[in-house]
Amino acid sequence: MGYQMQIQLHLSQGLKLNALLTKANTVDEIIYAGKTSLSLHLYEDTKALLDKLQSLERDPIQVLDGLFLECFYHLGIGKVKQCQTLLKSLHQMLEDHVDVKSRKQSKRYLLGFLVSGMVHKHSDCKTSKMFLSQGIIRVKTLLQEPLNCEDAQYLADLHTLLLKNLGQVCLLMSNLDEAAQVMIECTHKAMQYDRWTEWQDSIMMDWTLLMQQVGYQDKASILLNKLKTSSNPTVSSVAQSNALLLNMDSPDWSYLLSQMETKTFYSKSIASYLQGMKHLQHQEYQPTKQQMLKTIEFTQIACDTQLQTMCLAILGQLFQNTEPQQALKVRLAGLDMARKKHLPQLVLAIGHDLQSVQPSDTLQQEMNETQEKMEQSKAKAREQLQAAFPTLFQKEQ
Repeated sequence: MGYQMQIQLHLSQGLKLNALLTKANTVDEIIYAGKTSLSLHLYEDTKALLDKLQSLERDPIQVLDGLFLECFYHLGIGKVKQCQTLLKSLHQMLEDHVDVKSRKQSKRYLLGFLVSGMVHKHSDCKTSKMFLSQGIIRVKTLLQEPLNCEDAQYLADLHTLLLKNLGQVCLLMSNLDEAAQVMIECTHKAMQYDRWTEWQDSIMMDWTLLMQQVGYQDKASILLNKLKTSSNPTVSSVAQSNALLLNMDSPDWSYLLSQMETKTFYSKSIASYLQGMKHLQHQEYQPTKQQMLKTIEFTQIACDTQLQTMCLAILGQLFQNTEPQQALKVRLAGLDMARKKHLPQLVLAIGHDLQSVQPSDTLQQEMNETQEKMEQSKAKAREQLQAAFPTLFQKEQ
């Protein structure tokens, strides 16, 4: 029995894969085992396989596949800064060694759009959106051609993942109506391509975050409670952090926070931020400052510009009474980051703080225009949500 068949048999029978993963010896076996371990969030196993791969001689395409695996591994554990370095090598390899006219090789070229979009997602929304949108256009074109079963399934999965990440980027940019439109298509495609069971938690988390942004907190809470125990570490961390932020006096708060700190750098960043907010709630200002600075260190590893800007906003408030010039410096840096990275919610939040100490007609006009656009987008998104979830919103219709 071939190695890939053995893994599939173990998966179908619900058996643990750890021992089998270590038996991968050839380059192709290691790459296949790595993809499998990543899909199951077995990051330690993936790291061991990547280390094993480095010692083997590989042709250019196998080197490229190894780079993809390494990128997805670092994305999984939240070391996005490392991915940005790898991305340059990956793009060069794609340009030098991939024939886009070859169906088999063009799949790797298309995968490059997904990886690029994911790497830039939390650090540069505009660039991320460009890569993901281009990838979707190219995949849709290929899906209209005659395909064998393997190619059709690969492109279907890629299409869904591109849509999913594009929806997340639109959420970060507060383009809520566009996010809803993309997420509806993503949900439909996941069901159409028979991938709903596999990606349900991750997709529903995106819907939950959208509901929060448009003001449906009660509906979002229903979904969050179901997602806190998700097997997907990113989903469970986001769900758990929402619950912890809303209920800081919970007797289980410290224990649940400690569980988040053992996961990925994404969850470490969020856990550190939550710890800072806990100090702030208790008016412990110096520990709050220290925790926000620590969080910024984590966000630089995870390339999470949104959370980093949120920390700068908090630091600006903390410095205001004791070091007003430092407060101004921090707030201006946060506002500049929010503008450059297309984060309108944070433009409003930091802009409001700045207006209270240093009024500016130009900034006020920018804030008014930003607020108007966000309200229009929110209203459209609410309509789309009610149409997408008629049972959940039936009392309001």
